[in-house]
Order: sequence, then structure tokens, then C-alpha cells
Amino acid sequence: PVPKAVSDDAGASAFFLHGGDQSSSSLIPTDPQAEKIVVETVVLDDFFGPAMKPDVIKMDIEGGEIRALNGMKRLLSPADRSLKLFVECNPQSLRLAGGSGPALVALLRQLGFNLFIIDESNRCLAPLDSRIEKAKYVNLYCSRDSGH
Repeated sequence: PVPKAVSDDAGASAFFLHGGDQSSSSLIPTDPQAEKIVVETVVLDDFFGPAMKPDVIKMDIEGGEIRALNGMKRLLSPADRSLKLFVECNPQSLRLAGGSGPALVALLRQLGFNLFIIDESNRCLAPLDSRIEKAKYVNLYCSRDSGH
């Protein structure tokens, strides 16, 4: 583990620690009771050298997904490279961060990905539908392959 937060801007930022469920901690102030600390932020395009070509990226960063994606556009290219992303889409957290579920979807599509909802109850991939804004969260499978 590297004790840094991923964003689209390198430097220092407030990080909000949520009591109880620490998995809700993030750069986004979603709880007025959250303890605030300062953390170093990194841009993944800068953090990883040009030789880094990941095959899989998993993101669950409580609304920071759009910022993180904007900071790793080089890492995600070229568009013809086979790369898989697993991205949480939490509409409320995205809104608090100044984004939205549709904005996340649009960015992922702009980056050349085909998107599917990971339907955990039926253990399958499902077409992207209105659940993206109505659910508390959904996990997305993003691939550049036409056959998943």
C-alpha cells in the first residue's frame, strides 16, 4: 500500500475519515462529523512511468473516480489496448464531488470503454440501465473488448 490519495492534481488535500465504516473515508466531505486530516495526492500518470501498462484497474474511491480517471488518461491509452476497469458508481458521492453517474459514464465511454453493470445478485454482467442513478451504488465492468 502507498499512503497517498489518487486525484487529478498532485499536492496535498483534506481527507475525511468517517467513523465506523472507514471504507466511506474520502477526499469528498460527505459527513460533517468526519475527522479531517491532510494527505498527499498523486496523479497516476505522473506516479507511474510511461512503461507502466496495467491490465486491470479497480476503483472504489467514494466519488473521486472522475478526478482519478482525469489523472490517468495516459495510463489508460492507447485506446486499442486491452484493459479492464472495475469502477464503483456511487451517484450520491459523485454528486457531492461535483460530478454525476452520467458524467462518469460519459467519461468512461469517451476513453473507449464498453460498460456493463456487475449484477451481483444474478452473478452476471447486465446492460447499463437506469440503476446507475437509482441505486445506492453499482459496480461497473469496463472493457474495450466487444465480447466482454
